[in-house]
Amino acid sequence: ENAVGRVWDGTTVDGVSAILPFAVGMGAALTPDGRWVVELDDDGGSEVGHLWARSVDGREAFDLTPERGGYVLRGLEPSGDGSTLVANIVDDDGFHVLVIPINPWGPARQIYSSSYEAWYAHISTDGALVSVDSTSHNPHVRRPAVTVVEVTSATTVGVLNDLPDGPIRAIRFSPDAGDPSARGLGHVARSGPLRALRSEARALSLPVVLGLLGRADDQPAGPRP
Repeated sequence: ENAVGRVWDGTTVDGVSAILPFAVGMGAALTPDGRWVVELDDDGGSEVGHLWARSVDGREAFDLTPERGGYVLRGLEPSGDGSTLVANIVDDDGFHVLVIPINPWGPARQIYSSSYEAWYAHISTDGALVSVDSTSHNPHVRRPAVTVVEVTSATTVGVLNDLPDGPIRAIRFSPDAGDPSARGLGHVARSGPLRALRSEARALSLPVVLGLLGRADDQPAGPRP
């Protein structure tokens, strides 16, 4: 059975749309203007396919990466300002991060690639920076660092690495477009949430708890996570 989707404005029950005229999976992303749904079209569940954008009214649909072969998706996120979509893909050549202009849609551009595992790319609110959980610093071991890439130049501007103490995984950039530091929030297995910028991190002291500490999030337009 195909999953169905609705668009919700996030505020009231009246803000829920009718059922969308196409199937929508759990990994789909909605552009910030609410006009487009993007997800991997894998021809029925193979997990190998292409990213497609579909207008919420079902009238328009097109392949966002027609020049590429098939790939697996390992991260998909639009920037908060609605300008850029980041996609983390895996194919026979390795692990790649693509950025795709949204308004209007444009060709995908590869800004990061590695032979070693790299997943869960995130993009800053203004679309200027992208992070990816990378393992090139410690190949073949799933204890990632966070690599940050400048979108325009496709150059790495920082790597946050906590080894040998533990892996780091990015959660998101600050949602405040006016944040001058382009802060990011991450998670380390040994010490809980942290905030990072240009390979610098500040670990937050937490009370002793039994069990596994899960993900945190960032307070919009505020100084605290």
